[in-house]
Amino acid sequence: MFTSLLLVLSGALLVLLGRLAIALAQPAPAYRTRCQPIPLDSPEYRRHIEVLTDTHFVNDSHLEVLTNGLEIYPAIFDALEQARYSIDLEAFIIHPGEVAVELRDILAERARAGVQVRALFDRFGSHETHRSFFNPVREAGGHVEWFRPVRWHTLPRLNSRNHRNVVIIDDCVAFVTGSGYSDDWFKSRPRRPRWRDTGFRVEGDIVLQLQATFIQDWLEASGEVLTDGKYEAARREPGVPAAAINEDFSPGGSSRVRILKQTFLTCARQSILIATPYFLPDDSARDDILRAVERGVRVRVVTNGNKVDHAFVRNYARMRYGPMLKAGVEIHEYLPAMYHTKSMVVDGIWSIVGTSNWDSRSFQLNNEINLAVLDEGFARRVAADFERDAAECCLLTYENWLKRSLVERVQARLGSLLWRHA
Repeated sequence: MFTSLLLVLSGALLVLLGRLAIALAQPAPAYRTRCQPIPLDSPEYRRHIEVLTDTHFVNDSHLEVLTNGLEIYPAIFDALEQARYSIDLEAFIIHPGEVAVELRDILAERARAGVQVRALFDRFGSHETHRSFFNPVREAGGHVEWFRPVRWHTLPRLNSRNHRNVVIIDDCVAFVTGSGYSDDWFKSRPRRPRWRDTGFRVEGDIVLQLQATFIQDWLEASGEVLTDGKYEAARREPGVPAAAINEDFSPGGSSRVRILKQTFLTCARQSILIATPYFLPDDSARDDILRAVERGVRVRVVTNGNKVDHAFVRNYARMRYGPMLKAGVEIHEYLPAMYHTKSMVVDGIWSIVGTSNWDSRSFQLNNEINLAVLDEGFARRVAADFERDAAECCLLTYENWLKRSLVERVQARLGSLLWRHA
C-alpha cells in the first residue's frame, strides 16, 4: 500500500515538474510581422492596433508623467487619502520599509473611514512581507489578497506572476507605474542608490479598462466578482487617444504587448526609443530591429549598466548585443543606479508605457499592463525623460562589447540556461 502511494505521488511530482520545465523552456512563436501601408497617425492604423491587441482607444484620456519615486509615491498617496468610496490596488512588490508602512497606514485609515479597500500583491514579488503586516488594514475592514501563493493547484502556473502595478481610486483616477512599494525607489542607501523609474497618473474612460483588469485579477485571487463600482469617468472633455493593453499568461506564448511592440518595430519610419531594465529581444524581434536600422530608422535603447539587480540576466542580455551594435543600434547603459523605466516611443507620435520589460517573462509568462498613447505632446514628454537618462549613460560600442570580461561571459552562459530567447 505504502509503495503504491509513493509511486502515485512520485508520478504526480514528475508530471508537475515536467509541466514546469515545459513552461520554462518552450519557444515563443516566431512573430513574423508586416507593416500595413498606412500612416501611423491615421484612424485606420489605430483601428489596426485595436484589432491586433483586442482593445479600443478612448479619446478623453489625460495622462501625467511622474518621474521617480519622489514624484510617484506622493502623487499616489495624496490621491489615496482623498478616496471617497473605493480603492483598488495591485502590485508585484511590497517590501518592508517606510514606503510600505505609509501605504498600509493610509489603506487602514481609508478603510476605517468607510472606503472599500482592496489590495492585491504577488506572493513571490512580495515574499519579504508577512501576512500579519496587513493586519491593521484587515482590522479596519479592508481586504488584502495574495496572487498565486504556493498551493498544489497553483503549481502549473507558479512561474507566471502578476507583474502589474495599478492603483484605481473611486473608479475615476488611476496610476500605472513600473515601481512597487519599496524604499528601493524612494531613497538612496549605502551602495544602493535610489532606482530610476517612471509612473503615470491617468484619468478618463481608460480608467475603466484598467478597472476591468483589476476585476479579473481580484477574481482569481479572492473568488469574488466585483459588482459595486460606479464606473463614472472623472473627465468627459476631450483628451488624447489611449488604450490599455491587458497582458495575461498564454500557454501558447502569444502576447498582445509583444504583438504591439513588434508591429511598431516593423512599421517605424524614423525613430524608435526603447527604455527597459532588461533588453532581451528574441531572434525574431532582433531581426526586426536590424531590418528597421537597414531601412534608415534610428534605434536607441536605454537599459541597465552594472548597477542592476540581476547580473546574470544583464550579462546574458549583453551577450546578444553584438549583431545589433554592429548594425548601428545605439545601446546606452545607465550608470547612476538600477534602471527600471519601461517605455517605447515610435516616430515621435506613439508611446507604449507600463509594466512590461523587453524579455520573455513579460512577453510570455507574466500578467502585465501597458498603455498605448497616440499623441505627439505625450511622446515628447516621454522622450524628454529618455534623453535625460541617455545623458547619464555610457554608450556601448561594438569594440567595447568585444572586450567583455571572462567573468561576464561565464555569467552570461549560465544566464542562458535560465532564460528563454528563441
